[in-house]
Amino acid sequence: MLKNSKIKTFILISGDLFLFYLALTLSFLIRYHFSFEKDILLPAFSNFFFVFLLWIFIFYIGRAYDLLLLKNKFSYYNRIFILLIVNIILTIIVFYAFSPDYQPKITLLFLFIFSLIFIIFWHRYAYNLFKANLIKTIIVSEDTQNNKLLELKNTLDQNSQLGYKILKVSSLKDFFEEKDQWLKKGVTLIVFDSAIFSSLQDFSSEEIFDFEIMELIDFYEMIFRKIPIDFLTLDWFVKNIFNRDWSLYELFKRVGDFLSGLLLFIIFLPLWPIIILMIKLESKGPVFYTSKRVGKAEKEFSIYKFRTMVKDASSLGPSWTLENDPRITKVGRFLRKSHLDELPQSLNVIKGEMSFVGPRPEEKKLVDLYKKEIPFYKMRFLIKPGIVGWAQINYPHTASVEEVKEKTAFDFYYLKNRSFILDIIIICRAIISIFEIKTH
Repeated sequence: MLKNSKIKTFILISGDLFLFYLALTLSFLIRYHFSFEKDILLPAFSNFFFVFLLWIFIFYIGRAYDLLLLKNKFSYYNRIFILLIVNIILTIIVFYAFSPDYQPKITLLFLFIFSLIFIIFWHRYAYNLFKANLIKTIIVSEDTQNNKLLELKNTLDQNSQLGYKILKVSSLKDFFEEKDQWLKKGVTLIVFDSAIFSSLQDFSSEEIFDFEIMELIDFYEMIFRKIPIDFLTLDWFVKNIFNRDWSLYELFKRVGDFLSGLLLFIIFLPLWPIIILMIKLESKGPVFYTSKRVGKAEKEFSIYKFRTMVKDASSLGPSWTLENDPRITKVGRFLRKSHLDELPQSLNVIKGEMSFVGPRPEEKKLVDLYKKEIPFYKMRFLIKPGIVGWAQINYPHTASVEEVKEKTAFDFYYLKNRSFILDIIIICRAIISIFEIKTH
């Protein structure tokens, strides 16, 4: 089933790459008055090859290939428009840096126009294409009224481009009674909850293997890119976390964190006096905000930030930050929006207390609360906390335990799927968010 979504993503990317080259061809033909000269066109194809790969990457981190967002809506096509503008700007920078003598300005204008038109029509066609031939699916669970099951069914009902049609959320008994009926209706996929899935060996092949089968937690993860805490068991952690060797990844990540943290500290050090002056001019209090946070293996450490709230803000409100929190200063709001307030955390990274990518560290009193209210919350501390994380780029600020529980589902997805590629995607999406290209 994972193959199904990957194939669709591959189809979208392949179509985009073809259309970028088609747009480039038309742009050059118009630029040179429809004179098809190989001496002009072939070098252009070569020059734009790596540029178009960069375009595809920007589209990917900007979620243009996210099937949940692929809809015939203004918000989606506005995303395409903004990402194409970013791509054109990056192209100009690339040519200026590496090929200063090659600046096809008029061609780039036509390329932008044609690419925008082609991609909009292609993605609209792909949306309708993916809605056809839906995989008819039955979900089997003993808790048929579970909120996460209803959320899953509603999402698939409203997003047929994902390719699945949930005909019923059934109990195991009802499923076996209606099995022949589902075969006649063309059902090909049965999704079992974890309790039933773990006991499938008790059933004969004739009873269930007329269908493709999948565990509910994996199906949910595939659709939402998060791990539903309501479906988690200790066995899941044993299979997906504890039985895998992360040592090589952790080693190279630590080396990368140290070198990147040192480089980041050196590059942005000239900004520190300016930020310090801005903070001191607006409000009284210390320049830096330090707070005890819980890190890997539940060890406490001091996190460093530029202060963005009024002095003694913790005594004036809750530990978590509220939306439009009045305690945030004007300078602080700018620093938070630009993420410049987190520059001192490069020191935490250099010291090895944090990584660039990982779950956000929390205060101990909040951790103690969440451990009581959220199952398996302590598993977040199997890895180092990070400056940015999968949860931060996919879910807004939290202001309740229930919202933290939802955000933790994204942390567990990262815990299972962490890799160098995912780390790069998270960092790039965090950078894009600074420039107001919404990624969720």
